[in-house]
Amino acid sequence: MHRNHLAKDDLDWLPERYRLLRGAIIGTVWSAIGGSFVALVYSGAHVVVFGKLFIVLGAAGYWVGDRAAKGLIGARMGKLARGQVDLARLSNEEDGELVHVRGKVRAEGTVESVVSQLRAEGALAGMLTHDRGVYRRTRVSFGEVQVIDEEAVDFQLVDDQGNAIAIEVGAARLLVHDPKLVSVGKPQPLFPLAEPEAARRVVQRYQQLVERGRRRALPVIQAAEVMLRPGDEIEAVGYKSRKVDPTVVDRLARETPMRATLRGGKDLPVILSLVSRAG
Repeated sequence: MHRNHLAKDDLDWLPERYRLLRGAIIGTVWSAIGGSFVALVYSGAHVVVFGKLFIVLGAAGYWVGDRAAKGLIGARMGKLARGQVDLARLSNEEDGELVHVRGKVRAEGTVESVVSQLRAEGALAGMLTHDRGVYRRTRVSFGEVQVIDEEAVDFQLVDDQGNAIAIEVGAARLLVHDPKLVSVGKPQPLFPLAEPEAARRVVQRYQQLVERGRRRALPVIQAAEVMLRPGDEIEAVGYKSRKVDPTVVDRLARETPMRATLRGGKDLPVILSLVSRAG
């Protein structure tokens, strides 16, 4: 799975009641823009000041709204489905049932960190403890344009007894609060992530300024990244299904080897939430 979109569209997949909450919070923050405009007009502030305040408040509205919606849906993961199901019993659930499970990540394949390719120092160095995982979520700020780039591979979820189910990530969403964005000294490895047109324009401007030697005018490019790694404990909500898996050993000799799996459906994607880090 690979997905790339503007940060403002990051939660468009939410169920309606959570989208309404997010919209209400964003609207509340944005209402401050109108009051700020009136205050600035009476204070005689320059229009440039108001323009910068407009940008700050607009970004703050999305940020607060997104955090509130993620926090609420994360706290209610179990209520989205009908209770938590042990991994050992998932195969007994009916196909198509929306279920909530918990376990540790076991990798069948991995994807590479983008941030680790920066060979970063200073503020980004803390992100480089692991450079591969089953799910990568990278937030990049190209000037004032923020982009979310996600990449993932199917993996397994296992419990303490070794029972395993498969997680199909084709429509999965990782529900996390992104780390703080930090400046990138040499951002060229991030340029391929600028797929939306607004972000491409910032990158083109950046490259033009470099060619002209005007480095002081370069747009600020920042990045942050979250990786789901083998051994991390997560919660997952998704629709129970099955798939053929020759590695399944707990079956009769003539039975087709099937493994219980979670996948997305028309109402909800597979929702993943980090509980604790490995080790």
